Amino acid sequence: MPWARSLFWAEVCVNGATAPLMVVAPELVLSGMLGSPMATPTKEAVRWFGAMTFAFGFVLLSRALRADAATLRFVLEAFLVGDVLYTACALRWCWSQRMWTPGAIFAVAFSALLGAARVHSLGDISAAMPGRSRGSPGGRRGERS
Repeated sequence: MPWARSLFWAEVCVNGATAPLMVVAPELVLSGMLGSPMATPTKEAVRWFGAMTFAFGFVLLSRALRADAATLRFVLEAFLVGDVLYTACALRWCWSQRMWTPGAIFAVAFSALLGAARVHSLGDISAAMPGRSRGSPGGRRGERS
């Protein structure tokens, strides 16, 4: 499996595990970055972020990874915009708050790595597509001949 595709599947797994936790127990997931105890408005913002992470980062991305190249490219472009914005915002937050916990470092580094993988994959979409199965004479699933 191409490395970028593997990374995107890891992202799906991370999102599938953490997003529901953000909804039901925001402090469990983000207290290392936002502090604890969290104010009620902060908890509600984290719950909203968790719901969106589940919908887009788990459901949409996992479906796009099984779709054709054009669909995957469209989703990767949108996610790249999110990666740039989130990485910049998270980095600014960590810097201004002097918040360099393992969770904060993971959030910034993983988002930056995903952004780089998306740039790579948008330049060569085969890096994010499933490989040919053995003995299959045709192209990759979703490509037109």
